Amino acid sequence: MKNSPTQPDLSNSYNHLLSSTSIWILILLFVLGSCSIADNELKPSQRSLEDMMVNSQNSEETLYNQTLLNIANEMESWLLDPVNRKINLDNQKFKSEGELMLLETIEKSITGRMAKSKLGSAISELEKLLKYKGINYSASIYVPNHQTADFTLEPIVAIGTDIENSNEDVIPAWYYNHEGYKTIITLSEDEAMNSIRPVYIINGSSQPKNSTSNVTEVTNSSATGSRLEANPYYYLDNYSIAHRYESDNKSEYSYVLGYRRATGGFQYFHHRDVRKIHKNDLNVVYTSDFHISEVNYLFFDIDRLYVATYEHDWYVADKKWIDWGNGVGAEIMRAKFANEWYQKGWMDAPKPLNPVVINSKGTMTIK
Repeated sequence: MKNSPTQPDLSNSYNHLLSSTSIWILILLFVLGSCSIADNELKPSQRSLEDMMVNSQNSEETLYNQTLLNIANEMESWLLDPVNRKINLDNQKFKSEGELMLLETIEKSITGRMAKSKLGSAISELEKLLKYKGINYSASIYVPNHQTADFTLEPIVAIGTDIENSNEDVIPAWYYNHEGYKTIITLSEDEAMNSIRPVYIINGSSQPKNSTSNVTEVTNSSATGSRLEANPYYYLDNYSIAHRYESDNKSEYSYVLGYRRATGGFQYFHHRDVRKIHKNDLNVVYTSDFHISEVNYLFFDIDRLYVATYEHDWYVADKKWIDWGNGVGAEIMRAKFANEWYQKGWMDAPKPLNPVVINSKGTMTIK
């Protein structure tokens, strides 16, 4: 009689596979956990939300901030509704920019005519107060972590404003825990980007206006030649600020580039932070060259380079505009208010000509 074939012992292989799988799961959980911010890692604030709206040196900005807070309070129940949190996820504009206009969003997402009318009317009335330095703004929601957030979770709600005299670049915010307890916090950019909760920042958004004004702050170097050099290196030099827009202790001095095509049309390319300048360092001139551009101008048929410096605010979308006038176009800057630029300069001649901009807000040289 033949012996039965010996069955392979799979227990060791199974245990080994189970052990390996468990290790990878633990590693994955560790990585995900290390990349996201837990509620207990957020910084509770000892100050009230109303107190953090105040800019003691600027009553107009205080009113603007308070209006944003009032809008957030009106919108809070809508923001906390899980149905509304999901309704805009397929919005293409939201997917690309992370920003939604409030009145438009209310119109599309609230089904009851009475509820829609009541909330829309309240926001419309508050928007009448949402103005600064003669410019009207529309209420918006900016979600900086819109590509990674879990929209099934209740959001962190924040107000797009600096906090006076803060040593950190943070904004006022709050959230509700699973027991419904409201916690007021201050929120940094890293915390917002790494939060697993969606971060809803209430802001004001503006659109460019048609302008016929000339750029009078610019001393332009004229020369023969219809194109900029191919692949030149351009630098920002001898830059300073003589004016502050921030109410916290540091200004985020940044630049944005724009290009005019010889065949017509205007396009802005990118922006970048240059330096954080302490409030005690007004009029300090920085002479270290800061590389701002390396573009094949011949390939893109570009005949003029525009450079503007401005106050960068991480908590807003790219929705503020620097208008060059005369139909040239407008560069987009990421700033709280549309007036928060420092210098504007342009050049349409090959190097080594160096346009210099000197105005009441500071200095800048392009070289």
